[in-house]
Amino acid sequence: MGALCSLANLALDQEEYAHSRDLYRQALALDPDNAGAFYNLGLAYIKLTAYYEAVTALQQATRIDTGYSLAFYALGQLYAERLGQYQEGIAAFSRAVALRADWPRARIGLGHALLQAGQVDAAAMAFGEAVALDPNAAQAHVGLGLAEERRCAETLAEAHYLRAIALDPVRARTYFKLGTLYVRQGRKEEAQRYLGRFEELAPHADELAQLRGRLRREPDNALAHYALAGMYAKLNMPSQAISALRSCLAVRPDYAPAYNNLGNAYLRLGATGEAIAMYEVAVRIDTAYALAYNNLGGAQLLNGQAPEALECYQHALRIRPDYADAYYGLALAYREQGLHAAAGAAIARYEKIAAADGQ
Repeated sequence: MGALCSLANLALDQEEYAHSRDLYRQALALDPDNAGAFYNLGLAYIKLTAYYEAVTALQQATRIDTGYSLAFYALGQLYAERLGQYQEGIAAFSRAVALRADWPRARIGLGHALLQAGQVDAAAMAFGEAVALDPNAAQAHVGLGLAEERRCAETLAEAHYLRAIALDPVRARTYFKLGTLYVRQGRKEEAQRYLGRFEELAPHADELAQLRGRLRREPDNALAHYALAGMYAKLNMPSQAISALRSCLAVRPDYAPAYNNLGNAYLRLGATGEAIAMYEVAVRIDTAYALAYNNLGGAQLLNGQAPEALECYQHALRIRPDYADAYYGLALAYREQGLHAAAGAAIARYEKIAAADGQ
């Protein structure tokens, strides 16, 4: 039984949902009173969009363990967000709140279900209680914004949306809500800015949600922190990238690519000295890291250290003799030192490699 559940959990984590479902079924045939297996079976069904089967599994988990707050919370989400059965969702979320009074997420879920059911004042109360428990709960501020919009208190709604964005600047939906609020108010420039940011974030929303969800389950997953930092960098959010990379390095302090990308993030913020320090750590950890040597050279050039940059570019080219970007940087370093013939030769080499790569 234990081995089957372990395999099923692994399959669920690896997004092999049908296999996970089958393994949980086998495990429950051996132990039909295992509430945890029913709960996870419900999660597998949700991923397979088999929502009514998920309801049955989660209900069974709560019958076996009447104090299973996670199962009540999952039922609330399923009813309110997937099936549109808001009263059932309210009941399930309310049970989760009663079981864990200090759990903001349960109150946030309850607030959204109440809002969908048209119980705006009760929803605002639930969101407010979530904020009281955790003032940094961005989703609770979004919920309060939605409730205040329903109550035509647009100034309060705006304040909550802005607070939510400050707390969680990658949640696309908040930008959309604030942008549409500004559209209604005729604030065209602000509406364009926030709706534009929504359009930038929306294509990455699912990937961001998956990574952040994985990290809630696996806070020590260094590669997930690294991947999240990459998403932040792509979205031009260097401060968030730095935070994610620091989390990666807290788990895996010898991961040279994280130091290299920290250098990139600091450079984007204009902190050249910090960038140089990070690149230097990267090349100390991995002495064959041509990209980090190239990046270190670029940062040193920006910092007025042309001789040091020249040495870094040369080192990168000893590792990768066909590294076009390093030849380009080499040319800049030569030019800074007045070595124009050498700079011309480096540029010619760069152009030749770049042309070959473009074919």
